[in-house]
Amino acid sequence: MEGPTHLLQLYARPDLKIYSTYEAERADHYDYVVALTRFDLDLQSYPDAPIEHVIERQGALLTVIKKP
Repeated sequence: MEGPTHLLQLYARPDLKIYSTYEAERADHYDYVVALTRFDLDLQSYPDAPIEHVIERQGALLTVIKKP
């Protein structure tokens, strides 16, 4: 997760393993990368990865989910 991991954990299914950027070495692989748009984290993380889903509110882009 590119951003505060605890925010995603509030809404994620309990069977999902969520790692922050600083814990990346703990994951043996990634299925998805979730990045907040604040500070352009969505543009900096895996810039060439295809976007699978976006979360927006009233036209404002909040979060991007990518498949690395």
